[in-house]
Amino acid sequence: MENVLEVSNLTIGIKNGKNILKLVEDVSFSIKKGEVLGIVGESGCGKSLTCRSIPNLLPSGVNILSGSIIFNGKLINDKSFNIEKIRGQNISMIFQEPTKTLHPLKTIGHQVEEVLKIHTDLNKNERKEKVIELLEAVGIDNASSRIKQYPFQLSGGLCQRVVIAIAIALNPDLIIADEPTTALDVSVQKKILELLKDLNKKMNCSLIIVSHDIGVVKEIADRVAIMYCGQIVEESSLKEIFNHPLHPYNKALMNCIPTISTNKKLVPIKGSVPNPKDYSKLCRFFDRCEESVEKCKCKNPSIIKKGETYVRCIKYEE
Repeated sequence: MENVLEVSNLTIGIKNGKNILKLVEDVSFSIKKGEVLGIVGESGCGKSLTCRSIPNLLPSGVNILSGSIIFNGKLINDKSFNIEKIRGQNISMIFQEPTKTLHPLKTIGHQVEEVLKIHTDLNKNERKEKVIELLEAVGIDNASSRIKQYPFQLSGGLCQRVVIAIAIALNPDLIIADEPTTALDVSVQKKILELLKDLNKKMNCSLIIVSHDIGVVKEIADRVAIMYCGQIVEESSLKEIFNHPLHPYNKALMNCIPTISTNKKLVPIKGSVPNPKDYSKLCRFFDRCEESVEKCKCKNPSIIKKGETYVRCIKYEE
């Protein structure tokens, strides 16, 4: 099966004269049609920047410094490529905090309809029918009357369903969900994840789900990429990531997952995440690693393949 998306050696950062601050460095991954890729990492590790770079929605002043993004066989981060042709239509994004994503002074029906108005030839009545159909598809009851409501009249969970309706309106090939369950209570989180999983199966679209909560990703992903300090340190199938972690950071994350079935104590990861200005040119996890050895101080680890897992650690380079 061909890849829908291929990201290769992606580096994102800020240029200030001759000074360059790299926020994401040498990130590579791919996703096949219908596949769900989870990207997990602590806040500030670069996972959201990585995903925002795909539809070219990086914050002002932050740019792709090097690397390539190939979508359906086309290099979409090339300056000559018109990203607006596919943004919203072939690639959709679901942002965190839906109440901030939606316009507070426009009805939800109007906001879903806007996508159809821009990208389709449907007339007004056809658009209204499609909006109701989309809202029903994401589990919103009484959709025909709900279309007249404003975001402030809806719960956070319903607002997120509206955002998802906008994202799926044009049957995209790829949906990027950036922390889609943030600020939602646990029961609503579960329903949103079930909805995304259901839509992924029904539409056969690829899905990237970004989260700082490894439990969220475990519910839905086929494959998982673990990010730390702007780099992917491990990538593999969901089963391998959880059952046979290789990178010391991933092992440490597994020890931090609470469980009700055993009396195992949670083991915190010592130290704290460094500021991007202080990122090491060698292993970025060295100061916090329980498995570090002398040679870790001498070489910058590269991503290597170990079985079906890609891992960035010098101990696997032998």
